[in-house]
Amino acid sequence: MTLNISPDWLPERGEGAPRGACHPADRVTLARVSLQVNTLDLIRAEDRETDQVRTYAILPANSLAEWFAWNWWRLAYEPPRQGHFRTLQWRQAHQMTGIGGGWMWPPITIYSDGERVVIRARPTPARQPGPLTYIADQAAVMPTFDYQEGIDRFVSYVLSQLEDRDSRKTDLHTLWEELAAERLDPEVARFRQTEARLGYDPDEADPDRVTQLLSEAETLGEQAINEIAGHSSPHPITGAALQELAARDGFHGRTADRVRLDHRPPVQRGAAIPAWRVGVETARALRNQERLGDGPLSNRKLAELCGVAPDAPATSTTSSAHSGDAGLAFDIAEDAGLRRLVLRSRWQTGRRFEMARLLGDSLMSDYRERLLPATRTYTYRQKMQRAFAAELLAPAETLINAFADGVTEDAIEEAANDFQVSSWVVTRALINQGVLSREFLEEWDAESVPDQTTQGFP
Repeated sequence: MTLNISPDWLPERGEGAPRGACHPADRVTLARVSLQVNTLDLIRAEDRETDQVRTYAILPANSLAEWFAWNWWRLAYEPPRQGHFRTLQWRQAHQMTGIGGGWMWPPITIYSDGERVVIRARPTPARQPGPLTYIADQAAVMPTFDYQEGIDRFVSYVLSQLEDRDSRKTDLHTLWEELAAERLDPEVARFRQTEARLGYDPDEADPDRVTQLLSEAETLGEQAINEIAGHSSPHPITGAALQELAARDGFHGRTADRVRLDHRPPVQRGAAIPAWRVGVETARALRNQERLGDGPLSNRKLAELCGVAPDAPATSTTSSAHSGDAGLAFDIAEDAGLRRLVLRSRWQTGRRFEMARLLGDSLMSDYRERLLPATRTYTYRQKMQRAFAAELLAPAETLINAFADGVTEDAIEEAANDFQVSSWVVTRALINQGVLSREFLEEWDAESVPDQTTQGFP
């Protein structure tokens, strides 16, 4: 896929030039800026004065390039977490409207799901006054490499323009040179990526904390630690703490007793495949292999599939005093083929969902690591887990049949009770199947990150 951020340079005193003070580097890089992914325009604006729609915004390209450079690591590697969309610190790093400077920046949000980068354009709020109204309401999803290639190309345009205007020692030059050196050094790049996953700008995280996480990757697994880093900020989680929790609260199991798929489904994880599809197809393959039918899954059968004691779904071993220690469910391998399963939820429906997520992770993950984490982030891996768990516990086609007489709150609760899942699982399934609109999801679950887009990888 191709990301094109194209500046059409304007004279310093031409269209849209600022009337008051303006930084020299911004003044000489004033441009009509467009942003396209393949053929999709993510900047679309209605000019209230001319009543015309245009596919560009008049902006200082230098400020935009500085924003991309400063937030490089967080934009490409930090996954969304519950509650992050409401924090000023997250918005400044991921939303163009945080660039400031008095310009009307488009309401575009950029974030990573660990495998891909999402560029989400939303309309200007109707109540917001101004001569320009942004109207794009679309998203594009692309491999991280393609995103970075597009940003490299845009910044090179801006640097060339600055140099053509005799501006060779700007802040952007310094930022870009430092970033280029970091990207070329594998150890520094790995450090910066971990900082970003923790939710910090460069050099703002505790270096000892970052170093500890990187060292734990050698024993628990690189990809597992990446998931933990994305989940754990601002409360640090260590490998030692996880193992202590496992010893105290974990259910015993044997890796050999956990179900395996004889044949992997044709849909495999990858940047071109949506996470929900991988999860759903894997759950269907498991139901078919194990002849589970299309009805509810009992606690005993779920525990058998997971290779743990039959009472695991119904038994809460995590005390309220310690439930917040990690804030996640996980499966950790011990010696001699033994393992421990730690569940976070105090509710049976939540524990069933967590068990199913971890089972799905063991089937879908290409990584043979000691730790399988189920976190609150919206990475590709976690979205696969959630989709797998929902389909395994409450097959979508069966759920649809349960709503032949219409969707009501009572009907949702009844279906949730029948399948021993939360009403959230039922509602999300109805939305994914098109029975309820996605607008309903955004009102009902403000932290949701839809994995279906109008361009790129749906």
